Amino acid sequence: MKSTKRLTTAGEERSLASHLKESRSVIGEEVKLSESSDEEPCRCGGFYDISEADLDQIVDFALIDCAHCSLTLKVLA
Repeated sequence: MKSTKRLTTAGEERSLASHLKESRSVIGEEVKLSESSDEEPCRCGGFYDISEADLDQIVDFALIDCAHCSLTLKVLA
């Protein structure tokens, strides 16, 4: 019997990892990439630290954790 496993690309792996993280995260806010800044405020009073490297890698969306609480910022491409 022949195996039907398909190799995934790095982009597909990042997308799968992002969707898995999204299903386990508490999304505190969603912003568009064009409207985001390096430090988005969180409702807890902390900030989501967004690096240029994070912004450059966004394909569909990115999930950025707050450094002070359990909320996550969803940045849409």
